[in-house]
Amino acid sequence: MPDNLETLLKYIQSDDDALRLRAIEAIGSSDDPRAAGLLMGIALFNERAYVRYDALLALEKLRDPNTCDFFSSIASDMAESTAIRCRAIKALGRFGDENCILLLEEIIQESDEDIEIQTAQAALETLKKRLRD
Repeated sequence: MPDNLETLLKYIQSDDDALRLRAIEAIGSSDDPRAAGLLMGIALFNERAYVRYDALLALEKLRDPNTCDFFSSIASDMAESTAIRCRAIKALGRFGDENCILLLEEIIQESDEDIEIQTAQAALETLKKRLRD
């Protein structure tokens, strides 16, 4: 792993929120093919919810179609926080594929959280429009 990514990963453990956010954003802006995997690891395993959220946001900006399954698993994880699930749901609307339609429809039908339902409805509309165009 290049020194740059090693350094950025060390900053993720910092107590300085601004430094941690800049490191996540830098990984997300990296053209290193390992960036998506690093961000997925942070999003899954970091103990701080806001760090996981920032990692999802950076991962979404990569628009890597290989991350659709990852976002789907986060969106359907009922043990995850609403904010994190909503971030994953939004990502599915922006660059998901036909396979995401059923999941978004399930979330609309089964969620108890209004914000998740509204987010899934918007994501489903965005996804269907994008697939038509």
